[in-house]
Amino acid sequence: MASLRKEAFWPTKDQEILLRAALLTGDKALDAWLEWTSRNDFIEENHDRGSFRLFPLVYKNLVACGLNDPLMTRLKGLYRYSWCANQRLFHETAAILKSLHEAGLQTMVLKGAPMALYYYNDVGVRPMADVDVLVPQEQVQEAIARLEKEDWRANTRSITDDLRFRHAVQLIGKDDHEFDLHWHVYRECLQNEADEELWQRSMELSFAGVPTRAMEPTDTLLHTVVHGIRWNPEPSIRWIPDAMIILQKAGNNIDWDRVLDQAGRRRIRLRAARGLRYLQEIFEAPIPHRILDGLESVPPTFTERIEYRYIGIDSDKRRSLFLGYYPILFVYFLRYSAGKSLFSKLAQIPEFMRYHFQLKRRSQVLPVVLGHIWNKIKKMVRKPEGKGRR
Repeated sequence: MASLRKEAFWPTKDQEILLRAALLTGDKALDAWLEWTSRNDFIEENHDRGSFRLFPLVYKNLVACGLNDPLMTRLKGLYRYSWCANQRLFHETAAILKSLHEAGLQTMVLKGAPMALYYYNDVGVRPMADVDVLVPQEQVQEAIARLEKEDWRANTRSITDDLRFRHAVQLIGKDDHEFDLHWHVYRECLQNEADEELWQRSMELSFAGVPTRAMEPTDTLLHTVVHGIRWNPEPSIRWIPDAMIILQKAGNNIDWDRVLDQAGRRRIRLRAARGLRYLQEIFEAPIPHRILDGLESVPPTFTERIEYRYIGIDSDKRRSLFLGYYPILFVYFLRYSAGKSLFSKLAQIPEFMRYHFQLKRRSQVLPVVLGHIWNKIKKMVRKPEGKGRR
């Protein structure tokens, strides 16, 4: 696994120890907690956001292990804070769901909310900043119009452009509360029909008393793993306990052959393989060897290879590269234009670039690109201050 650990999205050593304290049982969990506290000052240090959001789950697991530790009072406080914050968040989101349903719109909740409600069965162990709500693509504009009447506003320059080139938009409400409105589950899959089967297989879920839907376990597992295999300013280690709890609570219902099929058709095979292999090797996740072999035996596509290379680089390092953001932008375009003819792809490049550079006209694209190139060249040839002089 060492060869897989160079990308920036993998847990650090300390994060991995904390994950063991959250996920293992008995003495193994207790030993992990003792090791983590021997390396970190829980009270005085400023912990990274990913680790901080893991503390409520660590608390519940250590309670189950019977730990008697003075720090448990602090951990309990973090758990209670998370529980209260999520209760408020869920109450607010329930009102949004109810409003959309009254307008005759379909909804599905994604990511953290169904994890807390269905898999963890504990609102406090899964901190989240917002709730992600999915509606069918053809209902997005109606959904936004409905919510605008209730003082929500879409944080976008053009929802029409977003519907073409993105998978979701952020909505901001009173007191700067926010939630993400999705029309596609995967940012990698922007075709009109990309989510049809996910809707068809979805299951009912009661969200704070409001009926909605959530993806069924197999689809949730694949999405959880792939979504986590990407560098994020806030360490995205939450995907690891999320995936493990899915396997623990619904492992018998996982359709592993569909995991293979979906990963291949959505061109996310490489990320699925790396994520699932990590779970098996580090946390002994019950993943069939034939599935891992099946994912790893097929060479990843060109798009997947380029994507994997650049989503594993943090933003500072990416900016320092000569090509900067352009390789990942190229991947976004390949995914957006998948299935289109070569002529159609070439014709859509200017409009795609206009959108991602937030320009008003396509004619502005070339000058912007040339300006980026010129600035990079100047930085490369410019002598460091003080060098060359004696």
